[in-house]
Amino acid sequence: KDFAEALGKGALPQLQELFLGGNKISDPGMIALSEAIGKGALAGLKKLRLSNNQISDPGMIAFSEAIGKGALPGLVYLYLNDNQISNTGMIAFSEAIGKGALAGLKKLRLSNNQISDPGMIAFSEAIGKG
Repeated sequence: KDFAEALGKGALPQLQELFLGGNKISDPGMIALSEAIGKGALAGLKKLRLSNNQISDPGMIAFSEAIGKGALPGLVYLYLNDNQISNTGMIAFSEAIGKGALAGLKKLRLSNNQISDPGMIAFSEAIGKG
């Protein structure tokens, strides 16, 4: 949380790659990070790896709200695999994508979560809009 607060205050404005995989980041940490991202922190980020953590729907919803406001416009790689994201989080993410968020994304990893048909249907519909 302290790291996210520092980012929100303008720390690391030139950062292009942030790898936080394999930690124990859960929803409070992801919400704090998402709030910082939503304030414009990490605007130049190209790669974000959050795989192998404990992020579930509340964290994914907060992240989706941040990107839905245009945060992370240059993100190219996003790794969210091996978390606990289910359909609720995937639907929120899909809604942001459907509004044009992360338009430059080239690589997205969502494997080993708890996403099933409803989440994938929402995602398919969202990418079909682009």
